[in-house]
Amino acid sequence: MNTAEARQSVVTFVEGSTDAVGDGWEASDGPLLGKCSRSLGGGGISYVDAMVRSASADPKADVAAVERHWKKLGVTTERYQTGGEDPIPGGTRSTAVRSAFRTTSTR
Repeated sequence: MNTAEARQSVVTFVEGSTDAVGDGWEASDGPLLGKCSRSLGGGGISYVDAMVRSASADPKADVAAVERHWKKLGVTTERYQTGGEDPIPGGTRSTAVRSAFRTTSTR
């Protein structure tokens, strides 16, 4: 996979994830290049792409929708609790593809 294909794969993954929960998303950051560590001490690059939207009326349903979408793609997910003053038990993330879907904003 070349760098253009890697970048597009991240964009496609993020857009598919946001499409799973509906409209209203705007680009926040990215896709941007970042450094990553690889096994055996080798270096590499990663792409970061973030999108945001106004708070959802049903954040738990959004998390479930993203989780279903990721599982259809073969991505292993893990539930976690978001931070903030009013934490929501229901974020989901995958360390395999280093992705997360949060129902609270860090903006």
